[in-house]
Amino acid sequence: MIQLLISVDEITEGSCGKMNGKGGDLPTAAQFEYAARYDTQDVQPEQLVIWDNRHESTVSVRSGYQNRFGVFNLLGNVWESMRDAYESDFYSRMPGTDPYNPLTDPSRQFEEFRGGSFDVDRTNARAAYHSYDCPVFRANLVGFRCVWPQDSE
Repeated sequence: MIQLLISVDEITEGSCGKMNGKGGDLPTAAQFEYAARYDTQDVQPEQLVIWDNRHESTVSVRSGYQNRFGVFNLLGNVWESMRDAYESDFYSRMPGTDPYNPLTDPSRQFEEFRGGSFDVDRTNARAAYHSYDCPVFRANLVGFRCVWPQDSE
């Protein structure tokens, strides 16, 4: 089981482990998608922090919808950084549960982002929608959440 923290604006190497002192990390794309899909079928498009709803910037993480895990705004608001490297065909060649594509060479790989942000339309504010950029990319529309084993609370 995973525990998710709130999003923040800046990522530094090891930030998640330092924030909670319990060895946290960025979520894998599979972990994020599981949390984002859980109990979001009832989320109405007008509840999302996206361009279609006239949002021109981010909002407080604890505003908007909340799922049964107690996590706010997994879709829209900010793109969420993943621990995975982005490859367009990764999931088609990696069957199984909880696939993970490690970011082993930041100079040659792209970091995966999920969930959309305030500057996308509703077709891109989905758990399954991927975006990517170089691992050092920083912007006001990218954030992150930490995960750690639930028993480490």
